[in-house]
Amino acid sequence: MSSKPLVIAMVGVSFCLTGVSVCLAGVSFCLVGVSFCLAGVSFCLVGVSFCLAGVSFCLVGVSFCLIDVSFQLAGVSFCLVGVSSWLVGRVCLEVGLVSGNGFLRGTEEVVGPLDRP
Repeated sequence: MSSKPLVIAMVGVSFCLTGVSVCLAGVSFCLVGVSFCLAGVSFCLVGVSFCLAGVSFCLVGVSFCLIDVSFQLAGVSFCLVGVSSWLVGRVCLEVGLVSGNGFLRGTEEVVGPLDRP
């Protein structure tokens, strides 16, 4: 009968050691979970940095597009200036032909008669 308390004590010690090992296994799983969480946070930060890089590249593209539009508008304005200069020259030519004040005297030898029919 004296061996029964010893057996019970041994069973208790084995259960206690089993509990400690299970607890340590739980702690290791918890640490693995923390490492996965930290990996997830780092991947999230990498994604945020790529997103910010994409936004900056998009802004650079928009600025180039605006520069292109400004050059196109400058080209249109130069074209309009050219057309208006041509129209002014045409009007001056017509006024000179119609007025007959000697403004175009001597031009007939170079380009032919400028009289209107």
